[in-house]
Amino acid sequence: MSMIKTVGIVGTGVIGASWTGLFLARGLRVVVSDPASGSGQKLDKYLKTIWPDLKKIGLAPGASLDNYQFVGASLKDHYSKVDFVQEVSLTVSIF
Repeated sequence: MSMIKTVGIVGTGVIGASWTGLFLARGLRVVVSDPASGSGQKLDKYLKTIWPDLKKIGLAPGASLDNYQFVGASLKDHYSKVDFVQEVSLTVSIF
């Protein structure tokens, strides 16, 4: 059995939101942060969109969209709740 029960996600763009969906589908709890305006609502919409496909692939016992918490701009007050942090970073190149 995995020692990781709760994952922290930093960033809710396509990659961070996809990681969130994957971890939820595997039955984990997820704590998510992103400073962008409206990111919590966008994450919720995205997860509801991909959940039917994750169900088709197969969900682990305990998998649920209810197992995530959006905590706003930072995980800093929530580190004690997580066993692992998946940070999503974006590199921008300017030509």
